[in-house]
Amino acid sequence: MFLILVMYDYFSKYPKMGNALLSTIVFSAHLGSEI
Repeated sequence: MFLILVMYDYFSKYPKMGNALLSTIVFSAHLGSEI
């Protein structure tokens, strides 16, 4: 949960980089749940 708050803070400061990073994490999490 803490990681989500940190990511949200980072995302609010750096929208473009945060968005790319967030997409990567969501994609990784999705792959992890599939396997």
